Amino acid sequence: MTVNIDFANKTVKRHLEDENRKCVKETGGWFGLTGILVEEHWNAWRNMLKSRSPFVIGEIDEDSFKEIKHRVSGLTYHDPKRACNIWAQFGDIFDCLSRVEPAEVNLFRYGHLDFCRTSKVLVREHKLIEKLSWLSRWNNLKSPFYLDVTFSVRGDGGEYRMYTCMMESMIPTIFNNAGWGIINPKRHLLGQRFINEYREPRQNPMVNAIYKFVKE
Repeated sequence: MTVNIDFANKTVKRHLEDENRKCVKETGGWFGLTGILVEEHWNAWRNMLKSRSPFVIGEIDEDSFKEIKHRVSGLTYHDPKRACNIWAQFGDIFDCLSRVEPAEVNLFRYGHLDFCRTSKVLVREHKLIEKLSWLSRWNNLKSPFYLDVTFSVRGDGGEYRMYTCMMESMIPTIFNNAGWGIINPKRHLLGQRFINEYREPRQNPMVNAIYKFVKE
């Protein structure tokens, strides 16, 4: 059954999210950045979760986090058997993950890093490369593990585009160095490229990439 996501009427992004979700055939936990669109992400991905799989949301904006907590409480009311696995935390998503208690089996199948900033800002001011290096070595990722990354493009242009380096080279290298094999799950659509550039009407351009990482 296909679940359509209404990301505030962002039809291009909705189509992209549907494509990415179709790449995942396995079950397991989810972590990511939803903004205030908690219900949309939960409805899209909850069929992927097992009964004890976590659904972890991180948020660094205080006002957005208050709204997220309110919406999570609504999900708990509507779906008490499954929504107890939703864990919304105030702070950087990587810090939130570091607080997840160790489990007997690896928990997470999918990571959704939908950044509203450029890769240039995230690398220079928020230590994104170091955080991705930590994530690649975290012992809580299932194999295969899917990582979905989105950056803003505005302000990251010119001859040298950092997002191109990050998505086509740096992220695969980081995970490869940690022992993961890399598969492009959308090669049938993008060829050899991981980058998928998109733009909503009258809005800033964005770039997305999804990776499938595998280990023995």
